[in-house]
Amino acid sequence: MNDKIFDIAIVGSGLAALALLEELVKDNTLKIALIEAGSAIETKHKNDSVTQWHHPLNECSNNGFGGTSLTWGGRCVDFNNIDFIKRESINVSWPISKDELMPFYGSSCHFLKIGKPIFTTKESESTNNNFSDKHLERWSLPLRLQPAKKRILSNPNVTYFDDHTVSHIVNNADNATSTIYFDENLQPLFAKECIVAAGGIETTRILLKSVNNKHLGKYYQGHISGKIADVVFNNPESVKYGFTIDSEGIYTRNRYQPTDRTILKENILNSAIWLDNLPLHDEQHENAILSFIYLLFNLPIISKFLAPPSIKRVIIGDSNNINILSHIKNCILNFPEIISFSFPFFIRRYLRYRKIPGLFLYSPLGKYALHFHAEQQPVEENKLSLNQDDSLTINYSFTDLDLSSVIKTHHLLDEYLRDNNIGRLEFYGDDISLKKKIMDECKDGIHQIGTARMATTIQDGVVDKDLQVFNLDNVYVLSSATFPTSSQANPTFLLIVFAKRLASHLLKRVDGGLE
Repeated sequence: MNDKIFDIAIVGSGLAALALLEELVKDNTLKIALIEAGSAIETKHKNDSVTQWHHPLNECSNNGFGGTSLTWGGRCVDFNNIDFIKRESINVSWPISKDELMPFYGSSCHFLKIGKPIFTTKESESTNNNFSDKHLERWSLPLRLQPAKKRILSNPNVTYFDDHTVSHIVNNADNATSTIYFDENLQPLFAKECIVAAGGIETTRILLKSVNNKHLGKYYQGHISGKIADVVFNNPESVKYGFTIDSEGIYTRNRYQPTDRTILKENILNSAIWLDNLPLHDEQHENAILSFIYLLFNLPIISKFLAPPSIKRVIIGDSNNINILSHIKNCILNFPEIISFSFPFFIRRYLRYRKIPGLFLYSPLGKYALHFHAEQQPVEENKLSLNQDDSLTINYSFTDLDLSSVIKTHHLLDEYLRDNNIGRLEFYGDDISLKKKIMDECKDGIHQIGTARMATTIQDGVVDKDLQVFNLDNVYVLSSATFPTSSQANPTFLLIVFAKRLASHLLKRVDGGLE
């Protein structure tokens, strides 16, 4: 290990770390260390334990350069104004406003290749103020950063340390530098500024060994996501909620969301709902294409190229007693339909530069499944605890408010659709059975939020609004673990925004050059 002092050390090499690095290298006087754990981190996963509602850790993240960009689908969604304020159902607020983040939206969109920072449509068919269908998700290119690794690391001021698992970080007595220690038998590294960007769980693991803070590891959140109802539209031809291409060639899709007014009035958590195909595993849809895709996802060799295991389970479900013969029958009876569909979709999905994000089939009956993606209530009981062998015990579950908010939101959407003569919802059971369905089927762990949350003071959190760790000078946390709440959105876009903002902050702090 080189014992020189780096101006900046970045722990992690995922999307957020590389978005930060993109800005920092513009100052060619800075000496930067990029530290990646690589496969060494897998030894820690072996002794970690999770609850039934959490995916195994080896399915929740990717090791190596590029991190989760290796399997990330590319969905970019903005947080809402209401996410930044304290609500009755969520007794925490962000120490930063959305207006303070907006100046970094443009550079974040450029990094993610999603065009302009437009996350709402100019016009909406909605007239009811309880729900909105104007919110957009924007889809990035598949950011496979491995091919760009050589170019990114060719900067002479960037030193890359591979297979170096960080153990803990200590501030030196002069408060001018920090020492980064490793699990392996390696000499420590010294840096003026250290940024921990190793993903929510691994970042928290490092911090638990580096700083004493009563909030650290607690308030673990992800998203509660799944299906509890179908929607039937009165006018099937009016449905315009699939993937569309905007004027910049970016794929977008509309989402139903309760308005801020509805969230406050009904005391529910934030959520988004979008149209999806009827469940793949249900052969009664009699759709040859859906049955064909279901069979592909059940072929061991082919399925691993289609989606990672945790995403695969979301797509095909965990239902038992599937009638494979009925799916085969659907395919045989409508084989020409499969042929006419497969070739054009294969080109749009795998051969084009800007790939279609997924499959959405028009239903002549106007019937679709509804996929929800909902905020979780931050509670102390959901937490990460560090064991003596540095493994983690992860306690993760859903609160009653998590469950009831999802169900209530669907009932409110049903009322909205009926009142405006748009359509109706068909629920998969009564409210009691729906709660059980959610508890039996929903999992997360992919979105790792809240365990090092930002706050105004150390009495309320772990880092300040500039992401600097309280009582640990020169150490910053660039991770969704710093988000106090999870919103309805996956955290990727907003995390990149914070990366760009942190870069601006650091460039103002550092002097540049070696000591």
